[in-house]
Amino acid sequence: MGIKTKILLLFLVSILGNVQAQTVILSGNVIADDDVEGIHILNLSNNNNTVTNERGSFEITASLNDTIVVSAIMYEPIRMLVTAKHINDKYIAVKLDKKINLLDEVLVGKILTGSLDSDIDNNDTSTINLQQLGIPGYYGRQLTQPERRLADADHGKYISSFNGGPFGLGLGINVNKILNKVSGRTKKLKHLVVLDTEKNYIERLKSQFGEQIFENQNLTEGQKNEFFFYCADDPEFINLMKTQGDLAVVNFLYLKLESFNNILKSNPD
Repeated sequence: MGIKTKILLLFLVSILGNVQAQTVILSGNVIADDDVEGIHILNLSNNNNTVTNERGSFEITASLNDTIVVSAIMYEPIRMLVTAKHINDKYIAVKLDKKINLLDEVLVGKILTGSLDSDIDNNDTSTINLQQLGIPGYYGRQLTQPERRLADADHGKYISSFNGGPFGLGLGINVNKILNKVSGRTKKLKHLVVLDTEKNYIERLKSQFGEQIFENQNLTEGQKNEFFFYCADDPEFINLMKTQGDLAVVNFLYLKLESFNNILKSNPD
């Protein structure tokens, strides 16, 4: 082996060693077909973790050959090995695919023959729902977008047991829920749900009772809007809207309107 070859090998080993030992902050971006906010990024090698912002961007420290895990409830989890290119570029891109739950094929109803008279006579028009077919489904109220995000962030128990392990029992840790709690994202999402609920109730009050409440009132449109936000500031506002009937709501509005007018009189500006 010539001297030039030895020098070249030593140079390559030196470069490789520097890359191997180098720890950098990787800027990353998650690409997906749906919501990319709040996706968890975990470096298994150094236990660093973070979550994506509303654009799917994130930053995390990493070294060569570290294992990065990217996960969210609605997407298939993915593991990535940090390569020399990632270290040199200080950038990593992640493409996520939606989870698809495949169900066994289900035959619903009778096979049609093509004869209209025969098919009408043999057709069973009784109602069939998902539960009768053994298909899991959601039968409650449709969640709003803030509620769906909160459900995704705070889903399940922190720690759950399952069969398995050397003694037939294991523990599962809900990393998704823990990271959202620690980062403060769960608290933020709960606040957004409250704000969204208040907004919907305010719109309902405006359309249902606005004309009646302001019939003999000399208020500007701005003051009318301000009045409803004043009502929403009451600690019992949401509970009242959820549990009480229209009569109780109207009485509440009139009481609030009286105090609101007193505030306007004392602060004419």
